[in-house]
Amino acid sequence: MLRNLSWEEIITEAAIVHSHNGIDDPTRARVMDEFLRYACEMQAGMTTFNDMGAHWVKVREAVKVRTIGVNDVGKAEVCRKFDQLNRHVALQLSALTGQRVTSVVPANHPDAVSRAKQLAGSGELFGSLRITGAAGLVVLNANLGTERIGCSMSTFAPRTGRPSSKIGWLTRQLGGASGSIRVTSHHAGSRTESTSALLTAVLEDPTTVLPPNGKGIREFTVALEASMGSKRAGSEGGFVTSMVKLANTFHVEVVEKLRDGRDMQLDDWASGAIANQIGAKVCAVSEGAAEVKRGGEGIRVQSDRASAALKPRMARHRHPLTSAHSRRQGTIQEPSSPSAR
Repeated sequence: MLRNLSWEEIITEAAIVHSHNGIDDPTRARVMDEFLRYACEMQAGMTTFNDMGAHWVKVREAVKVRTIGVNDVGKAEVCRKFDQLNRHVALQLSALTGQRVTSVVPANHPDAVSRAKQLAGSGELFGSLRITGAAGLVVLNANLGTERIGCSMSTFAPRTGRPSSKIGWLTRQLGGASGSIRVTSHHAGSRTESTSALLTAVLEDPTTVLPPNGKGIREFTVALEASMGSKRAGSEGGFVTSMVKLANTFHVEVVEKLRDGRDMQLDDWASGAIANQIGAKVCAVSEGAAEVKRGGEGIRVQSDRASAALKPRMARHRHPLTSAHSRRQGTIQEPSSPSAR
């Protein structure tokens, strides 16, 4: 069965092979390098997605002043263009990180008609990304009325532990992330009740997202927002560029760090059982050293072997999503089409 591939898909696969998988043969590596260099030139004609279409400005302004109607021309095209942008973000993240990133159609609005009605009603566009090894789907959204764009991801809270411990589990993973990230705790036993605060406030006082009346936490949602570019094209200050930059930032600050809370049972074993064993081994080492002074070499040898056996068990509890950005060798520059200039 034949399948048509866009130039962007071909360039993405070439970038993954060149920058992440590696090419052993020097000649083939040189050919691949020259291909990517040529593909990034505008004159090559291998253009990537960089334009929201002719109806973008009209629809955006109609949403802002609330004059857009269900039958207005252009809504369906803007929805299709946003789907293309979602695929574009997925491909460029794949090229940058080496992880498989795929675009996902929203489950609650699978067809163009319902999505156009959603745009007319709420002024929002949605898309999702599935990233290999990530704790959950990454949701991209654009609110044309408020001119804000956002990226968010939800992850289950640990099954055991107090609500305050679960909040600490989350904030420890987001160390060094932007303070403007919004953290939402979803209350156990309810599909609608939640408590939100910025990460800076949560770090200062974790009780800001603590559910009232002693309720538990079933899930966390972490979100990052930014201003929406006004231009339709993929130039600096454009809508396409602003969405790509936000997705890249969110991936570095959240997706690469955040774990699925259902793995907390492993963490309990790692932080509890292993910690206790480490403490026991430290005591054994101390006692062994004392015995050595008294001529008992056997105890120290036994404790050394126990510590060596413990290391691989701890290594198995590292973060499942390794940071791909630490092994980047370069990025692909997005070629701009004549319409973007």
